[in-house]
Amino acid sequence: MVKDFVNLLNREFKDIHQAAIVIAIFTFLSQILGLLRDRALAHIVGPSEALDVYYAAFRIPDFLFVSVASLISMTVLLPVLSKKVNNSEEGEDRAREFFSQVCTVLFFSLSIISAILFFLMPFLVDSIAPGFSEIAKHNLIEVSRIMLLSPILLGLSNAFGAVTHLYKKFFVYALAPIFYNLGIILGIIFLYERIGIMGLGFGVILGAVMHLAVQIPILGRHKFLPKFTKIKDKKEIRELVSLSIPRTLAISLNSFGMLVLVSILSKLNEGAVSLFSLSYNLQSVPIGIIGISYSVASFPLLVELFSKNEIDKFVLHMTSAIRRVLFWALPIATLFIVLRAQIVRVTLGTNLFSWSDTRLVAAALGIFSIGLVAQALIHLFVRGFYAGGKTSKPLFVNFISTIAMIGFSVLFLQFYQNNETFRFFMASLFRAPEEGAGMLMLPLGYSLAGILNVMILWIIFKRDYLKGQAFRVREVFSTLLHTLAASCLAGIFAYFGLIVGDRFFDINSFLGIFLQGALGGILGLIAFTIAIYLFDDKDGIAVLESFKQKFWKSKPIIPEDENLN
Repeated sequence: MVKDFVNLLNREFKDIHQAAIVIAIFTFLSQILGLLRDRALAHIVGPSEALDVYYAAFRIPDFLFVSVASLISMTVLLPVLSKKVNNSEEGEDRAREFFSQVCTVLFFSLSIISAILFFLMPFLVDSIAPGFSEIAKHNLIEVSRIMLLSPILLGLSNAFGAVTHLYKKFFVYALAPIFYNLGIILGIIFLYERIGIMGLGFGVILGAVMHLAVQIPILGRHKFLPKFTKIKDKKEIRELVSLSIPRTLAISLNSFGMLVLVSILSKLNEGAVSLFSLSYNLQSVPIGIIGISYSVASFPLLVELFSKNEIDKFVLHMTSAIRRVLFWALPIATLFIVLRAQIVRVTLGTNLFSWSDTRLVAAALGIFSIGLVAQALIHLFVRGFYAGGKTSKPLFVNFISTIAMIGFSVLFLQFYQNNETFRFFMASLFRAPEEGAGMLMLPLGYSLAGILNVMILWIIFKRDYLKGQAFRVREVFSTLLHTLAASCLAGIFAYFGLIVGDRFFDINSFLGIFLQGALGGILGLIAFTIAIYLFDDKDGIAVLESFKQKFWKSKPIIPEDENLN
């Protein structure tokens, strides 16, 4: 059995459908482990000062990862290595030498910055979490210092991924995020009770080590294990880094915005950081499945069409992708809003996770879901502009939306704290307890900023590419209106399913609440499907027929990690 597993690790998947199936299976397993990770945190640690510290401790290492490690991303490094292996006179030897230089630069850059941050951490903590107690700040310093190893390990692992892709070892690459989550889970289960909050930090490092280590045998077999070496190709490495700068700046802005939100949350109730983070992780699942998958899948063709100056086809493909994202994201967002309590109770409702915690996370998830469609579309628009060589426009819009997110969050929080009517309205609307519900203003700010972001991106895209193509705009709005109407109908039937399920299932048990949510979700999806056919929405019908016939033939996409947690 061990021999079979080793053979599978070394297997080269030349058939794209075989590779797609392997990646699909392990992407699903990674998502399941991510949910189990959060459930373990809710069960063993619970929304508390300790869990607040754990989530806050990601912020500086996460910012380091996205602002430095992502400068040498797999997507940029892979084409360079492939070109050297296939075209250079030296072949693989030249590629190995260049790869060692890249890893040397990456390792020392991250190590030096991590060392500086290690000593600056006591001063940075007051900015990250000014509202934490002195004990919590002390723990935050220690855990953050431990986690500073993770951007080094994951940065190198990200570079290693270029080699595993180069030799089509998709099984190994798909395993890496599973091992990362597994390491964190092991830290939660076995280390937290023994050494406390530090155990959670060491669990993250264990996960990062496993993320890196699973790829080492492949690099060793192909003699690509990097060595510390003199940097000879400085110009080429600078060009490599320059290609990643727009994307790096964009995700750095997102990371900075989240850092500010954590700083605000630290001044609220104990557990606010935890509850916000848990709800954020839940809403990220459909965004990753829909938005990132469609955007990454569309990117190569968009680049090809634009490079050939086939602008009409570029616009056709882009607007078609927009309609597909709307078609999937709108009903999912609606069902997330209606079924939010069931989703939270099934995934997190255990042991130390109280009913009050459930209500707050469910409310936050509902608010996040308001902006779910926008967040999914943002990924598509950004890559569309990248394909057209207009990298500065999404970066500028992202800067505006980050400022708006912070501004909206502060404004709504101040209004919530000072206006009793608004406080009662928000708590009643999302069925949240008034105590601790101030944290809901941050998901609200986040969602509204996302909607603003996608509106500006749409206006710019329409101005740049849709002049004289009003029919394309009508197609998008037709899909929007039909899908929105069908989604509302799905929400009504899903809510009806919850009422019926409440009468027939014991909703105080895990199985009962799961069956209630499943009944609501199934009725909602059936209603959505029937509505699409009744509206005779040809675009939606085509998607449903294609999904029914070719589900197992579709190529799933695994995006690069953009955050540590």
